[in-house]
Amino acid sequence: MKGKTILIYLLLFIAITFATYVVTVNSETTKVAAQDNKLVDIQINETADRLEVYYFHRTQRCSTCLAIGRYTKEIIQEKFSDQASEGMIDFREINIDLVENAEIVSKYRATGQSLYINAVKDGKDNINQDIKIWRLVRSEGQFKDYLASRIDSLLTE
Repeated sequence: MKGKTILIYLLLFIAITFATYVVTVNSETTKVAAQDNKLVDIQINETADRLEVYYFHRTQRCSTCLAIGRYTKEIIQEKFSDQASEGMIDFREINIDLVENAEIVSKYRATGQSLYINAVKDGKDNINQDIKIWRLVRSEGQFKDYLASRIDSLLTE
């Protein structure tokens, strides 16, 4: 009986320690994202020299995650094919679970399914995670209109 009690307390201790770690890591990620968003908001009025539009995902993907990748690719092909072929827009879907993508995943601080737009101006990165897409993904038209407008605003004065 005494051994079972000790085991229960040990498991409880491990669970609390892990939960504390997860909350701390998520809190730091949020702080970094907030800082990055603030930086981009300051510089968003400038026209970017080029855009990196990267959709990060895991190997295992749900229908919503597949739709985000598909909608993003389609809007770039439909509305920005000239800019993409000229190298002004680089669109990629990047699997964060693959070792060969570790460097770019680290640069963008991607931790899961997420869309990032890097508005490169004068060789400087202005990386911004776009979280609004998650609210729009159920409406393909709204999603595409929003993303097209966002990309267009970064490429035109």
